[in-house]
Amino acid sequence: MNIMKETNTLSPPPGTPGPFSLSDEDSLKNSFIKSGFKDLAIEKMNITLDFESADEFTDFVLETAGPVQTVLANQTHKRRGEILKAITEVARKYANST
Repeated sequence: MNIMKETNTLSPPPGTPGPFSLSDEDSLKNSFIKSGFKDLAIEKMNITLDFESADEFTDFVLETAGPVQTVLANQTHKRRGEILKAITEVARKYANST
């Protein structure tokens, strides 16, 4: 499911805060330098997020992805519910039972 496609909205501009906004090493490094940090070392890490359910994943996305909140704010209550349900259904496809 692509929320931008579903809501007929444009992708947020580069640099917009979100879960992956600091994945670019140069952007991350520049953010720390602007904040006064020196002698930086960036180390890549693999992180796994575990959720109890697809619904919990949807809640996480809603709480952490500012652009998603912005897009959903312009939807009717009914349409917002449909989109959140669609996100949950897609998440269920990727859930495993470990």
